[in-house]
Amino acid sequence: MIKKVFIVHHTHTDIGYTDIQTKIFDNQVDFIDKVLDYCKETDNYPEDSKFRWTCEVSWAVKNYFEKRPERIKEFIQRVKEGRIEITGLYLNVTELYTAEELIRSLYFAKGLERKYGIKVTSAMNSDISGLSWVIPQILAKSGIRYLSMSVDPVRSFRPEVPYPFYWVSPNGSRVLTWNTESKKYWYNEGYHLGLGENYQKAAKLLPEYFQYMVDEGYPYDAYCIRMGQDNIPPHLELCKIAEEWNNKHNTPKLIVSTNSQFFEYIEGKYTNKILSYQLAWPDWWADGNASAAYETGLSRDTHRKLINVEKLRSILSCFGERYPEKEIKGIWDNMFFFDEHTWGASSSITKPYSLQTKSQWAIKSSFVYQATVESQRLLHKSLKFFATKIKNPDGTKLVIFNSLPHKRSDIVKIPGQQTSFLAKDIPPLGYKIYKTVSTGEKSDNPFSFGKNSLENRFYKITF
Repeated sequence: MIKKVFIVHHTHTDIGYTDIQTKIFDNQVDFIDKVLDYCKETDNYPEDSKFRWTCEVSWAVKNYFEKRPERIKEFIQRVKEGRIEITGLYLNVTELYTAEELIRSLYFAKGLERKYGIKVTSAMNSDISGLSWVIPQILAKSGIRYLSMSVDPVRSFRPEVPYPFYWVSPNGSRVLTWNTESKKYWYNEGYHLGLGENYQKAAKLLPEYFQYMVDEGYPYDAYCIRMGQDNIPPHLELCKIAEEWNNKHNTPKLIVSTNSQFFEYIEGKYTNKILSYQLAWPDWWADGNASAAYETGLSRDTHRKLINVEKLRSILSCFGERYPEKEIKGIWDNMFFFDEHTWGASSSITKPYSLQTKSQWAIKSSFVYQATVESQRLLHKSLKFFATKIKNPDGTKLVIFNSLPHKRSDIVKIPGQQTSFLAKDIPPLGYKIYKTVSTGEKSDNPFSFGKNSLENRFYKITF
């Protein structure tokens, strides 16, 4: 029998879709203004019906702090009281996110932990049909124990396993994972059940839903209902409905909850009964990425360039060169916004040439173009700096740097020339110096094979 129903109130953060992105940014600020006001308004409510809010993505917090610095202290106090929860992931992620990008997507939330003495123990990812299998490992290693998913059932399905379950990564790390009941609803289930409208509607729909879950074989005495919708504001009506319901019903109790509050209860009572699954959970919604194949290619190439930039600049910092932290962070921010899950406006199919559709894609694609241009600029600048640190007493023509952590042989294309050659056995994080050796015959291309040849020396960088 279900005795406790934890209602997790949030807004689903689409960067676009319902409106142009700049409008979304402003609306998210207004939402958190209301959250703080509703917390104050319900301070004297019974504990279970006090207003609580979960920030589905930590970007919403960053956006708010930048626009409302005068309310940061109030916001953090509500977090410490358990009335607001900050979750770990920066935005709703897709499989365009590399492992490095997923790690970096936790930086802001985990930084708030250190700065304000709060705890970030859960993550949410909504609307996506699956995630990279590295997620349990990354979350667990960062101290995040819980993951709330909500698979949108349109053209996809959720894994048919009992919920909650421990999702185990290949290395054995695990997170306690929940997914909404997407046979009927997903993250919008609270609204479908009338919890954002009035008591009369909720009182009619809730008993039928609870019975449905029992008939489906749900085995625990606590259940979680997500109450979110695409870019919509918080609703105080939830608290009023919960208070009236609890006054009129002994069981189940409605608890206006944060995300981690449900997990803490269920794990504390049922740890030994919860099953574990060490399986992949891939994303079915790859068509969004494929619809923008060129920009998706830029995204993948920029991920690679950024890693090379960071390795080069880390080496150069040992020689007194400034590490461009701000520039690199700015590039990653743009990558977050391109790689996140919002692909197209709500009108993309019905009105593909409308202003909303065109303007949203212009902004969406601009994120990856900015990131690509800046990463190329920074890479070229870093390579020039790197070249100045290599002594060149005998007229060396070419330096090749291997940014990988293992020895590498690969084809090298000569900049500005229509030729290439095989560079062999370059050491990890090392470089080879190539110079021309004349055999007596002149050649317009000093790197051409035949009469001229290349000799090389290799070096491993030491400090």
